[in-house]
Amino acid sequence: MPEGMQSRFVLYSVLATLFIGGFAFVADALVVSDEEHLGELAEAVTEGDGQARVDAAMRWMDLSRAEVTVRQNGSSATFDEGDGFRLQREVEDALSAFRDPDAEVVQRSVDVDGERATVAVRVRTGGAAHDASFHLVRSGQGWLVERLSTR
Repeated sequence: MPEGMQSRFVLYSVLATLFIGGFAFVADALVVSDEEHLGELAEAVTEGDGQARVDAAMRWMDLSRAEVTVRQNGSSATFDEGDGFRLQREVEDALSAFRDPDAEVVQRSVDVDGERATVAVRVRTGGAAHDASFHLVRSGQGWLVERLSTR
């Protein structure tokens, strides 16, 4: 291969590699992984004012599409369509420690296993640790909470 042709080949190869690499980088930046998306729930229930945290958790619940079970203090209650007001009150009660403006985030984790996921958050208030686990199920392109457990 003549030297001029070889130089052009190397140049075109480098440009093609940069173009493909740049395209892959942009595509990766535009696609939000399940872990990143679910991480938004963990952030939402630990940031902002207390009621905003509860409201953020409620946005991940749709009783017309999935029942929600709330477990706290050894008791359990399941809510379905028509129970929205009762669910709101139960979630407010379950996340009472998370509503404290002085709550310190100790840990956040997201675990995705196929069509199911768990978002776990631990906060410390008044020297005591409080845990919340959101168990979610994939629904279309998004996720819905099917169980909230606190202790």
